[in-house]
Amino acid sequence: MLAAWRFFGEKGALDLCRAALRAVDYARLHDARLPGGRIVREGIRYYVPVEIKGKPVPAGVFDKDPSIGIKLASSPLGGPNEFLTLPLYLAAREPALDPESRKIARDLGALLLQAHRHGGEGQWNKWTFLIPGGPVPPRNP
Repeated sequence: MLAAWRFFGEKGALDLCRAALRAVDYARLHDARLPGGRIVREGIRYYVPVEIKGKPVPAGVFDKDPSIGIKLASSPLGGPNEFLTLPLYLAAREPALDPESRKIARDLGALLLQAHRHGGEGQWNKWTFLIPGGPVPPRNP
């Protein structure tokens, strides 16, 4: 979405980027107990409901339901969550995003990067290798 905004000026793409950041933040969990007793200090749910029968519900609505429970990827911050690392860092540096969206991106990006570094791949992970060290250049006119 950021590419569509940066290179084509598509404002709707920026709205989708904001929505995606809030969705990932909504799916985040802290100090959750999984079936079997394992505690997950930090994680991102693999999927979460946002509405049931047209009514908003909290992200953890099924967490304690033994037939559903918390759904994580292959690890609480790994697997498909790794794909988010570089886009989160790019979003954190996007001046067109509001401060709240940039903060969400920065915090989640740092959390995922920390998980990658502890996982042994560190900076050589393909999703962290290209994280920019400075601000992203301005959008093309």
